[in-house]
Amino acid sequence: MRKKCKLLEVSILKKLWQAVVCLLGCLAALPGIAGDMSKPAHFESGKEVEVVSARVGPQGAVLSTGNLGTPVDGIAVEIPAGALNHEVTVKLSYNTGKLSLNHGQPTGVFLRISAEQVTEFRVPIRIRVSYDPSHWKGYVLVGYAIDQKGRLSGVDSGPKDSQAGTASFSTLVPLLFTCVYAPL
Repeated sequence: MRKKCKLLEVSILKKLWQAVVCLLGCLAALPGIAGDMSKPAHFESGKEVEVVSARVGPQGAVLSTGNLGTPVDGIAVEIPAGALNHEVTVKLSYNTGKLSLNHGQPTGVFLRISAEQVTEFRVPIRIRVSYDPSHWKGYVLVGYAIDQKGRLSGVDSGPKDSQAGTASFSTLVPLLFTCVYAPL
């Protein structure tokens, strides 16, 4: 019995250690944390320009920014079935603001996802971003939400396909989204 408890303790400690290492890796990728703390990452908001708008109901939809020559070209937002209780207008806009970092490289993508009278989706929505993986060797693409004070907080990462040059992120809330190339 003691041997089983000891093995269970070791297993739990290994998993805890793996979680700590993973958390430290995530923190190292956060701009403003891995670098000089006296200069945290900050977003200075600019003008918002609507790119696409659609009525979306409980059945869900995929909204795409297309290729219109905007900073958010090639982004798709998937709102899965069940994410909304009723039909609402969902808008994708870009912000002309500027992101100051002391660690990593901004992508220039500042995508506003808004849904009238929705503060939280019932299931996560997915944001799919296109990028050129050959240009960013040695970097990882990290997604962030930008709050009203210009501060960044991480969003959940989804599948990344370096062959196709796509990365996915998910969120439960309408937000101002950006992604950053963080060095490995």
